Amino acid sequence: MKMQTTSNVRGQQRPRQPASWAAPLLGLALAAAGSSLHAAGERATIVDPQDLGDSSGDLRAVEAHVLGDHLYLSLTVQGVVAPSTAQTPEGKVNRYYYHWLLDTDNNPATGRSNAEYEGSPTGVTKPIGAERVVMVGWRDGKPNGVEVYDALDDDNVFVTDFTYHASGNTLTAVIPLSDLGLTVGQTIAVAAFQEGASDDWAVDWTESDTLTLGGLNPGMVRVTDPADLGDSSGDLRAFSAHVLGDQLHLALTVQGVVAPSPAQTPEGKVNRYYYHWLLDTDNNPATGRSNAEYEGNPTGVQKPLGAERVVMVGWRDGKPNGVEVYDALDDDNVFLTGFSFATGGNTLHAILPLSALGLSPGQTIAVSAFQEGASDGWAVDWMESAPLALTGPALSQAHVADAKDLEDSSGDIRSITAHVEGESLRLSMTVEGIAAPSVEQTPEGKVNRYYYHWLLDTDNNPATGRSNAEYEGNPTGVQKPLGAERVVMIGWRDGKPNGIEVYDAVDDDNVLVTDFTYQASGNTLTASIPLASLGLSIGQTIAVSAFQEGASDGWAVDWVESATVTLDPRQAGG
Repeated sequence: MKMQTTSNVRGQQRPRQPASWAAPLLGLALAAAGSSLHAAGERATIVDPQDLGDSSGDLRAVEAHVLGDHLYLSLTVQGVVAPSTAQTPEGKVNRYYYHWLLDTDNNPATGRSNAEYEGSPTGVTKPIGAERVVMVGWRDGKPNGVEVYDALDDDNVFVTDFTYHASGNTLTAVIPLSDLGLTVGQTIAVAAFQEGASDDWAVDWTESDTLTLGGLNPGMVRVTDPADLGDSSGDLRAFSAHVLGDQLHLALTVQGVVAPSPAQTPEGKVNRYYYHWLLDTDNNPATGRSNAEYEGNPTGVQKPLGAERVVMVGWRDGKPNGVEVYDALDDDNVFLTGFSFATGGNTLHAILPLSALGLSPGQTIAVSAFQEGASDGWAVDWMESAPLALTGPALSQAHVADAKDLEDSSGDIRSITAHVEGESLRLSMTVEGIAAPSVEQTPEGKVNRYYYHWLLDTDNNPATGRSNAEYEGNPTGVQKPLGAERVVMIGWRDGKPNGIEVYDAVDDDNVLVTDFTYQASGNTLTASIPLASLGLSIGQTIAVSAFQEGASDGWAVDWVESATVTLDPRQAGG
């Protein structure tokens, strides 16, 4: 719901307060690939002070854990990770090389030590001896080397183009344990560093932590595909699918940059892509639409399915061009639009309610994917299929949907969620259009200035805290008001962050946390904040709501109803 106001109370950035950093979680990017299943268990976590002149290269936190047979890595920076050229910090060079160091035998006496670098001491107090280096390079707003190499011989590259996601201040990577020469049960050590071209190639080093390779096995399906399409942004390399709670999580990885900006379009190609997941809801290739042929031509798949539902994310000229679920036998019959999706790096993610797909927990379906883009005579890339049992861990989660009711689609909230991961509160917000858009993605006639807020009623008492029943003397129209004690805000202006903070709802000059882990891509924002930093504890019940106030249309505000959630990290099943 929305209201009109002439105020710009969220329109200024407050003075910085000391940052509070926690073990970063992977946000929507890896939630879609499964990390949100890992609410508790073995996890390596490292925090690092603000100590580099270039905020996009200044490491603040590192995290690692295992899910199934994959290693999940993340790192968070002070500013924008892997920035576009327009987001480059003033006076700095858009060239960054982000590295995770893996000491695979947990022995600092073997491998390449991080105690020194190019003959100079690094200053780390807990050095490791790395055998493997995972690197995501970034230059002029594009990838510049995505690989795993031998720490003692950087010409010996083991893996290229693994799944990674970069948005907001957080970079994530997912790599099969077997590709790293690792096995479940092994103990390793993890550290990180970033070397960028700014300030005479200044390097930021982090300390290390150990990790035992074990975790939940949620029953995820994953299918790989060779590099076989001329346009790298449309060349499918892998997809995955799993269930969490009552939602289906889908991911898709390409050879190049997924859903690219115009500047990231592969040379000589057309920025127009249609990414599809095919769902055979009865797991019967004899029913539905077969992917054995397309427009009268054989597709070449060896394990065809018969799809009943198609999940599509279209992309054209750097913007979404159709986000919908439709009937595979009648593509004019659209079941769902505007579901939660995120893009970044080489990976696209989508989250959909099982019920909206006509699915139920316990059912077995088959999944496949294809991409059809405008380059090379509308060449299509097809993938093989795999069955998926719709079973997975349960989740204690607050979820609120909101109507399409604001003229600026990038500020029009459509849904929010909240749940606990480990010892942190994870929040998400999905909008009608593009969340936190670049300047070029700004809706026509609107202003690129948005302030996205989650409201937390920490005692679940609407009589205490700041009520969202009214705002600046005007009723908001919410039917279930809460009394907020904490506000989590992501501000965005002219395509860049403009205030990342948690503040006291009754006194907005009292800032409690700054620059927490967040991601913003596609139509979805996520945030992860330590419960302790919010004054919360496991077992507590809180209420959650949200609003967005943007500069368009006289600072129109969109308000969302509230829901309660019990802060319980335990998840059944899986």
